Amino acid sequence: MKPAQPAKRRLLGWLVVFFLVTAAMFVGLLLPAILHASPIEKRLVAKVDVLNLESALEAYRTVLGKYPTGTAAQILSALRGENASSNTFLTIAPHRVNAAGEYVDTWRTPYRITFDGTGKPFVYSFGPDRQDNQASPQSDDVTRNTPETWTKRSLFSGRIP
Repeated sequence: MKPAQPAKRRLLGWLVVFFLVTAAMFVGLLLPAILHASPIEKRLVAKVDVLNLESALEAYRTVLGKYPTGTAAQILSALRGENASSNTFLTIAPHRVNAAGEYVDTWRTPYRITFDGTGKPFVYSFGPDRQDNQASPQSDDVTRNTPETWTKRSLFSGRIP
């Protein structure tokens, strides 16, 4: 039975090489598509991020009785588990956090987290122009209330209506 052992090792070695080459091919094919997302895809990702941030803030308040306070980096840190209960309310990829510890959108601009007059959180992205327009309706800022007016035609044409 000992002669069969080297054959199994060789087969296992080839399988490992095969899977590594296959994984490298997938990364090579998918990475350009991910890095060059269309403007509509970037806006959709930003809207989902805004909704996730607001949900995480609400979950934090439900568990700990109040919203996290401080800078955007301190709030993100609290949502990621550095809080009194050590609960994680938001999980994000490390490349989505800038050097200052802030959660950044697809345009590499930090998300803005503010609290309205009632103490409820309001989260928004500065959008493609990277300018803080206070989430005014005329701006390109992305909020939870950004209209879902994209049609199939505009999705495939790569332009925002």
